[in-house]
Amino acid sequence: MARHLKAMKKALPFLLLFAAFPGRGQAPAPPAGPTHADSAAALHRVFARERRSGRLAAGAAGLVLGTEVLTGTLRAPTPVGLGVGVGVSALYAYFLTKQAGGFNPFSRRREAEARRRLDAHQPQPFYIQYRLDLAAQK
Repeated sequence: MARHLKAMKKALPFLLLFAAFPGRGQAPAPPAGPTHADSAAALHRVFARERRSGRLAAGAAGLVLGTEVLTGTLRAPTPVGLGVGVGVSALYAYFLTKQAGGFNPFSRRREAEARRRLDAHQPQPFYIQYRLDLAAQK
């Protein structure tokens, strides 16, 4: 018994030392990943950026096509020139309809669907996930 008591007296300073520093020897906690709020904000930023770029593209196309129609019909008011002008106008109208209508893959309706998928922890479609990955790399 005395032998055990002697060993315990020798070990006591080391035990107290380890008790004083409980965090020693433990691995640091891994950094926290993106939270749900971060993911939702990134999703909103991607959709807003794509909607904005779509409107800019529609405006630029409208400017170019409108100028082409105007100069084409004023320079050559022949049936062919008017036909080209009407065709380009129809193409421009189709582009604007497509951009403003339900064909836009980054509409507010599709953003709400993507948000519901995010809330339900379901995978996003490729075109959304690709842009989210690109945004994460920046």
